Amino acid sequence: MTERPVLWSAAITIAVSAFVGVALLSATSPTGIVVGLIAVIAWPVATILLRLDRWRTGAAFAVLGMLSGALAGGPSGGLSLVPAAVCAMLLIARLELPVWLGSTVAGIGVVLVCGGIALLAPNLGVSAMLTMSLGLSVGVLGGFVRRTTRLSALAAEKAREERMLARETEGRIALARDLHDVLAHSLGGLTVQLDAIDALLEAGRIDEARTRATEARRLAAHGLADARTAVAALREPALQEADTDPAAGIEELIRAHRSLGGVVTVSVHGASRAVPDMIATAVVRAVQESLSNARRHAPGASVALDLDWRNDRVVMRVTTPLPAEPQPRGGGYGLTGMRERFESLPFGGSVQADARDGEFQVVAEAALMTRPGEKGGR
Repeated sequence: MTERPVLWSAAITIAVSAFVGVALLSATSPTGIVVGLIAVIAWPVATILLRLDRWRTGAAFAVLGMLSGALAGGPSGGLSLVPAAVCAMLLIARLELPVWLGSTVAGIGVVLVCGGIALLAPNLGVSAMLTMSLGLSVGVLGGFVRRTTRLSALAAEKAREERMLARETEGRIALARDLHDVLAHSLGGLTVQLDAIDALLEAGRIDEARTRATEARRLAAHGLADARTAVAALREPALQEADTDPAAGIEELIRAHRSLGGVVTVSVHGASRAVPDMIATAVVRAVQESLSNARRHAPGASVALDLDWRNDRVVMRVTTPLPAEPQPRGGGYGLTGMRERFESLPFGGSVQADARDGEFQVVAEAALMTRPGEKGGR
């Protein structure tokens, strides 16, 4: 709830309290006038101090206004209950003050209302006690309503901040995932090419080294373009909503893998077709990561790439022989990123990776539409 400016609020409070104070002077009981005026003065002072974040002093004046107004309720003809009710509302509504403080003081106030009538205005009777106690309880109820409203506003703000933090975290993870995929492929390939160039130069095979250098330059340019595309997709996601056929990207990865000395056999079932960009990107990145892992962990081994295009999904399967010697494990972000990417697809997806019978196999599956009975559009 938006707070009014302090000066404007103070002016209104002073004006209303002055009006109540003038009306209070017409009371027949001197005790009611004196004690009631204490409540009238404490009311605006407490309001201003609390708006200035002077919680302890403001609360002290609010307690004074509440108790003195309640005590003078009967002798003042109920006029002093106005500042008493407002002070009760201030004590309870402020989140900076413990709720038990306002509730306890309000309870004491009800006792003082009844005691003030019994001792200072016995002619009013029980009905007046009930009526004035009810009037005081209106302020208490108003305080709880305002406190609940403020708590709801804080909860909504916290939820909004958590959503923003989640979006920022998701963006950072997506950027890290894309850059990992691009850099693992490009830099890994460049390392292989540069090692080959160095060996060819030592052997005096200049023409072959020049060919390798051309491939290295092509690989670096392709990696830079991929990095720019990844960043652009995060900055302007709306531009990535068109359907895309992943075939060209997969063909380029296969060509690059073979140029780096890798061996890959490709089997395609069904016809490749344009799919939502998120799905196309996930499939291309999965192939890219799988081929990069094959070069890193099983260099020179033959890789089997199988793509199965079905009506409602596409399944990618990459199989690589396990190396004879155990290879050092990496950070594990590649497969983790692949799983995150497929699990966040609009119609769902999954990734399974395991080693068995001397082979390491990665199976990535992306749904192309929502199955009957399932909810789509995650």
